[in-house]
Amino acid sequence: MSFRRTREFAVPVALLGVCAILAGWLIPSHVTVVGGGNGLSPRFFPYVLTAALALLATMQLASLFRGEAGEEDSEVRSPVLEAPDYVAALSLFAYFAAIVVIGMVPASFLALAAYMRCFRVKSWWKVLVYAAAVTAVLVVFFQVAASVQLPRGMLGRALW
Repeated sequence: MSFRRTREFAVPVALLGVCAILAGWLIPSHVTVVGGGNGLSPRFFPYVLTAALALLATMQLASLFRGEAGEEDSEVRSPVLEAPDYVAALSLFAYFAAIVVIGMVPASFLALAAYMRCFRVKSWWKVLVYAAAVTAVLVVFFQVAASVQLPRGMLGRALW
């Protein structure tokens, strides 16, 4: 097995490992439905995203296994997902981890600013204004209009 083939297998396997860590540790299990009802808990969406990423990683592994059969001497075909796709997927995990640590509002601001820099928005003032505006809309929509308590994170609970 060539180095390139090994690397193509390592990324989806690592992504599956991160999914296991996220599902088992980072998504808080103590969060319940507001008011004790039978609706969806705040854990539902992170679990759906984790399952989707695990499914994509499994599909990537399956395509690599299918491509390996009978093609041992031929040129290695390109992977289904490219490196930026993995960076985007792993950045979601960083965002989830940041929500747990620093809270939803600061994590959203930092994630938006980081994505804009990744998409090569050169002007820092545009990045900061856009990230602040979207974060303000997030707060107004959820906390003010919908009366939904956004996660404060460990740092937020320690400070407030």
